[in-house]
Amino acid sequence: MVWKPGDAVFDAIKAAFLTAGTVALAVLDQKVTVSGAQGPLGDFSITNFSRSEALEEAIVADVTAKLARFEEWHEVA
Repeated sequence: MVWKPGDAVFDAIKAAFLTAGTVALAVLDQKVTVSGAQGPLGDFSITNFSRSEALEEAIVADVTAKLARFEEWHEVA
């Protein structure tokens, strides 16, 4: 993900990593605005949150999320 402090999603994922907590996510196979997008919804543990700086690219965070509690299979209507 793009390294963007101040962004609510970035800050929530970073906080979950730093506190060994979880963050609620829906990992969809398409954009959330696409009808029919689907994937697991639940609480995820963030097991990796490292910064990567390519010479001519945006600064990004390499993030690994592991499903800790499955809530439902979410489908966008």
